[in-house]
Amino acid sequence: MNLNTIIFLIKEGCTNLWTSKKTAISSLIIILATMLMLGIFVLITVNIDNTVNRALDSQGIQVYLKDFDPDVSEEKTEEIKKQILNIYSVTSADYISKEEGLEQMKNMVGDEYRALYEGLEEDNPIPASFIVKLDNLEQSKNVQAELLKIDGVDSADINEQTAQTLVYIGNILNIVGIVVLLILLAISIFIISNTIKITMYARRKEISIMKYVGATDSFIRLPFMIEGMLIGLVDAILSTAIVAIAYTNIWNNYQDVLVPFSSISQELIIIYIILGVGIGIVGSTMSIKKYLDV
Repeated sequence: MNLNTIIFLIKEGCTNLWTSKKTAISSLIIILATMLMLGIFVLITVNIDNTVNRALDSQGIQVYLKDFDPDVSEEKTEEIKKQILNIYSVTSADYISKEEGLEQMKNMVGDEYRALYEGLEEDNPIPASFIVKLDNLEQSKNVQAELLKIDGVDSADINEQTAQTLVYIGNILNIVGIVVLLILLAISIFIISNTIKITMYARRKEISIMKYVGATDSFIRLPFMIEGMLIGLVDAILSTAIVAIAYTNIWNNYQDVLVPFSSISQELIIIYIILGVGIGIVGSTMSIKKYLDV
């Protein structure tokens, strides 16, 4: 297929789109609404996932140490830290001294009960500890068991219920995301294929004649594929612009909670373009197949 033929077929696709503009516009609007719902869902999912990840990052195992002789405590704590970091799934171990632990306890109880902890600096009952973070909370119980084997560790506390809940939420989000994406894809392909079916039904005699005079399936199919691609591409551009403007305005008021659009814009644009063009190609290919069998 030479360049002139390709240019001709592209023009034919654009002409088809213009000829059936009412149907095309209806299809464009419906698919735009579908893609906007997809974009909204993606943004909601990303922000919920970000919230879950932040909660996961804040979760850790509080490892309390036994009291040591002050002369060897620093050396001992460094040794314990190395052993902790060698445990599978552990990403960090932040040391909290007895003094820092006491200060945190004062801040935790608030001004009303702060006085109860005043004067304890010289006989501090709060043990030194480590806050241990994991890259996979599902390993919490295993890590806890390994921590308790370390010489010098007194206890290792973990909020197991919270960890399991966060992991469960993350898994559910991934499953829901895939299901919703497949549903929206199916709806979009159905809409665009029906749009092109209407166009092809009106031109079914012309398609039959082209087949009888020797036109190849590719020659007949390409203009309709271009028509579907153009509808999908326009929808992708409009969807990106609308979502970007709307989300940025919302983000300006909730910057502390929401993920900035710039951090996900590239991925969203790629998703929209691939989906828009892909839906157009698949929808048009499915629609024209019936009319090529003559």
